[in-house]
Amino acid sequence: VELTVADYKIMIDRALRNQEVNLAYSLFEESLTTSSVHWAESLDPAVASTLDNLVALVAQTGESAAEMFPRFKKIKQHMPMKCSAEALHRMCEKMLADACVGDVIELLKREFPPIKKDAYRKIRVDLPYAAPHKKLFHLLYRFVVTYKEDPTFETNWVLYGEIHRYFHIPYKTYLPVIETFCEADRLNAAMLIVRRMKMLSELHADSNVNPPPLREIYTYLLRVFGDKLYEEGVVELHEYLKMDTNIVNQDIGMQNCILNAYSNLQKVGKARDLFLAISSNPKQHGGVNEETAQIMLKTYTYSGLPYVQSFWNSLSQYGIFPDYAVFRQYVIAHTYHGNIEGAVKLVEEIDDYNLDFSSDLLLSMHNYCIEPEKQQEIADWAKENHKGMWAELQQSGLLKSATPYMPDENLIASGADA
Repeated sequence: VELTVADYKIMIDRALRNQEVNLAYSLFEESLTTSSVHWAESLDPAVASTLDNLVALVAQTGESAAEMFPRFKKIKQHMPMKCSAEALHRMCEKMLADACVGDVIELLKREFPPIKKDAYRKIRVDLPYAAPHKKLFHLLYRFVVTYKEDPTFETNWVLYGEIHRYFHIPYKTYLPVIETFCEADRLNAAMLIVRRMKMLSELHADSNVNPPPLREIYTYLLRVFGDKLYEEGVVELHEYLKMDTNIVNQDIGMQNCILNAYSNLQKVGKARDLFLAISSNPKQHGGVNEETAQIMLKTYTYSGLPYVQSFWNSLSQYGIFPDYAVFRQYVIAHTYHGNIEGAVKLVEEIDDYNLDFSSDLLLSMHNYCIEPEKQQEIADWAKENHKGMWAELQQSGLLKSATPYMPDENLIASGADA
């Protein structure tokens, strides 16, 4: 009796239910020697489903991706249709475990329909019926944000590009990817992601499908780009914000973020112009605040101590009374420029500001002083006047020796959390 496709389907299905992968595959290989069995010619969707399930089970074996792939290739040659998302998920899981990213990309190209790069309709993983595709998307996505074996992160970048080719990217996944590339110092990659978000939001009118970069992405990148002195990124993001109608009300937090980025770049003139624009809105109406003042003290430190002192004396005009962060920044400006006598006088009068002298302030006085002989003056003063606090700092390992000022180093305290 010559067995048919239906007969082999029944036997393979039974083996699959029992998780007997070797038996199921051997039955499939046996069927290929039978002249009456032609899997690829079958019009029955159930037949294709059996082979799809066989692919999924083969991918679950303990074999490596290299050992498993010949089996998959042979099954695939006889499948009358593309693999399901579930089978692709199992295959990709096996390949990514062995970091076979190139094979994953090729598999996606062969099994997914061709989709234009900027197409409006892509695979939506946020819809109820897309659960298998959602699993596949998050498998690929997790690899992008967690793979650390490639120090250049080029592998992560290439795979992320392929994800964009087929899937509609959920908005909440953008920021973790941006953070991943920023932490790897791939700042241009992060900027390219923002450009694409902006392009897609402009290309497709429905902002619910492709929303533009929102506040959290702007603020994160402005902070990182400013800290890492990526001037091109800061300027480009600022230009986007000027024209972004989705962020109509740029609150003081956002404005301070922009101001701090230019301050870190030592763009004193630009920062001053931004401050003048911010200060047109009084503090009581959500305008200039203590963080703004701290950033401007830092900014003017790059120009010289007289500029810092002049700004300090004008704080009351903006309704600002120095808090600890503002006071600390003012003290740092004095030690940075070698005015140790002025810094000591300030801390001796700290009670006038209803503030307490702390080891953090002493540490700042020492570490932000860039002249070795002046730094020694601070150490001698601390030993004499704050012996216990100084001894604790020496034991902490936080004290840094003075080094000449380098333009690419941000030696001034950054932001309100500094």
